[in-house]
Amino acid sequence: KFSSCAVGASWKGKGYTPSAGDFIFFDWNKDGQVDHVGIVVNVANGRVNTIEGNTSDRNYDESKVVRKSHKLNARYIIGYSRPQYK
Repeated sequence: KFSSCAVGASWKGKGYTPSAGDFIFFDWNKDGQVDHVGIVVNVANGRVNTIEGNTSDRNYDESKVVRKSHKLNARYIIGYSRPQYK
């Protein structure tokens, strides 16, 4: 359990291949600080597909939960974490 991205980010590095259910951590402005978190749905064709909340589809007047896709080697991905699901 965690309430901020920085607290939840005890992660595996960029060389790790994520699995469904992993958390994915993002650093949008590349300052070394975690800015956002999502949940990995799967990895396919060099991309990591996610579910992310508190985000928008370039229409910044409305936040929502969306499916997104990111290149596995995207510079803004800091890493991944595997929660201890019960």
